[in-house]
Amino acid sequence: MICSKCNIELPDEAICCWKCGRKMIRKTRRRSQRPKGTGTIVKMPGKRARPFAAYLPADYSSGKVERLLLGSFETYTAAEAALDAATHAKNPKAHITTLEDLYNEFCATPYYKGLSDSGRQSHTTAWQRLKVHASVPVAEYKTAHIQSVIDSLAEAGKSKSLVNKVRNLASLLCKQAMKNDLMDKNYERLTDLDGKDTKESVPFTDFQMMALWRHRELKTVKAILVMCYTGQRPGEALSARVERIVLGEFNYLRSGSKTDAGRGKDGAGRIIPLPIEILDIVNELIDGRSEGPLITSATGIPCDLNNWRKREFYPTLAKLGIQAIPDKEHPAILTPNSCRHTFYTNMRRGGADLEILAEIMGHEDVETGLENYNHYTADDIKRICTQANKFPKYKTGG
Repeated sequence: MICSKCNIELPDEAICCWKCGRKMIRKTRRRSQRPKGTGTIVKMPGKRARPFAAYLPADYSSGKVERLLLGSFETYTAAEAALDAATHAKNPKAHITTLEDLYNEFCATPYYKGLSDSGRQSHTTAWQRLKVHASVPVAEYKTAHIQSVIDSLAEAGKSKSLVNKVRNLASLLCKQAMKNDLMDKNYERLTDLDGKDTKESVPFTDFQMMALWRHRELKTVKAILVMCYTGQRPGEALSARVERIVLGEFNYLRSGSKTDAGRGKDGAGRIIPLPIEILDIVNELIDGRSEGPLITSATGIPCDLNNWRKREFYPTLAKLGIQAIPDKEHPAILTPNSCRHTFYTNMRRGGADLEILAEIMGHEDVETGLENYNHYTADDIKRICTQANKFPKYKTGG
C-alpha cells in the first residue's frame, strides 16, 4: 500500500501513514455486473432481514418491460444462487409460480368449469388436503410432497375414496404445469399408489344381496338395489332423473357427471342399461311421474348423499342385520360405493366385455376398473386355478 500524500510504502494492514498521519482508505471491490439475460440483484434500502431482491430476466412478450420478483434473500450469495437456478431452468416462472397459483389457474380452465357441482366439490375437498404445500414453488414440487399427503391420510384412517381424489387432483395439477412448461413430468405417477393402509370399498356378498332382495319393499333397499344393478356412482344415482329413463325395447337411463367418459360419447350422458331384474323396482320408484329425481327422500325431495348415507343407508343395513351402524372405533365396511363395486364384480363374473364395462361405469380406460374395482371370490379363485390346469401338457416322462 502506498500513502497518497507522502508516497512511502506502508503495510497492507496499515490504518494510517506512520509518517504524515493520513488515513488509509481501502477501496471496496465492486461486484461485476451480471451478464444480460440472467436477471438482476438489487440491495433494498433500510434495515431489512432480507435486503437482497432477485428479479428474473426482463420479459418483453407483452410489449412492455415486465420484471418478475423471484424473492428476497439474506445475502447476495443466496440471491445469486437462487437466480442462477431459476435462469438455468426450462421456464424461470416455475420458481415464482406456487402450487396455489397453479390450482387457481386450473380452476379457470374450461375442463373445471364444465364439471358438475359434485365434480367441482370433489376437487375442492382434495385441495383442502393438498394446500398444505400451497406456497411451494412449482419448480420444487416433487413426488415427496404428494406422497406425504397420501401417507398422512392413510395414517389418519381416511377412506380410499379420499386418497384417490387427492391423487387425481395432484395428477391434474401436474398436467396443468406440464402444459405451461413449468414441470417436465407427472410426479403423481411416481407415488406409492396405495399409500399406507387405507379403507377400501368392498362389494356386497351373495348372502347380503339375497337379504336385500328379501326386503325389497323398503324404499332405501330399492335405491340400493338400483345402484348395485346399474353401477352408478352414488352421487349420480341420487341425481338420476325420471325424464332421462327410456323404457321400451331397450331399457336404459342417461347419466354421467364426473368425467368426459362419464358424460358419454355424445356428451348427453352415457347409457346405463337397466337389467330386467330391477325394472319392477324402477317403475315403483318412478310411481307414475314424468319428471323429477328417481330416488327421493322419505319426504319426497331430492337426496343429499351425506344425509342419505347417514340417515338411510347405514340404518337400513343395520335393520336388516347386514352391518352395524358405524362409528369411529368400528368404521363402515359396506358404503354406498360398495354398490358400484358389486356391479363391477358381478359383471366381471358374468364375462362382461371390459371396454363395454368401462363405458357403462364412466371410466376413461379399462385399467381403472381392474385396478380399483376388481374383487375375487372363492369361486373366482377356483375358476382361475381350474383354467390354469387346462394349460397344454408339454411335460414328458417322469
